[in-house]
Amino acid sequence: MKNYSRILSFSVLACLLGQLSLRADTVVINYQKVFEEYIELKLEDQKLRDQVAAFQTEQQQKVQSLQQKQQEFNGIRNRAAQPEVPEAERKSIVEKATQQLEELNKLEQELRQERAQFQKDLEAKGLRLRRGIVEKVNAKIEELAEENDWELVLDSSAKSPNGLPMVSYASKTLDRTDLLIQELNAMFTKQTEAAE
Repeated sequence: MKNYSRILSFSVLACLLGQLSLRADTVVINYQKVFEEYIELKLEDQKLRDQVAAFQTEQQQKVQSLQQKQQEFNGIRNRAAQPEVPEAERKSIVEKATQQLEELNKLEQELRQERAQFQKDLEAKGLRLRRGIVEKVNAKIEELAEENDWELVLDSSAKSPNGLPMVSYASKTLDRTDLLIQELNAMFTKQTEAAE
């Protein structure tokens, strides 16, 4: 009976130890807040916005130039429609108007192509930027997890496919978002200072 009692005690103890070792140190991080407050991402986003603004200014100037040429074309076309214009002159005006119309069509097509290419390039840059940032964030999370014995990290800002939060509740004591932001910004500051 003593052996049975001892075996039972060891079994219960083993189960308790097993359960304690299965307890994962779980933390949550709000990725949305990280992306909003990570200095490097803010700076890179600003660079992209500056590129968009410069492109829009350039495009606006080209559109104004195109509109001016359109007005010139309309003037030539109206001149050709005047009844007092001799036929020989009208023929010359129509030829000029035809050439100008071809040039206008070509310029409009070039503008559309420039916009499409810029949009494509901008999307590719944005995707590369996001990937790079996500890699840095994940690497820092992994580093912090190893340093602090985190076994599970959940994104508290994630939503399920039907729009519900993936994490229904997490105690504020589990949130390590501010720590991650602080570490990322410190890392970026050090890299920036080292590059100068």
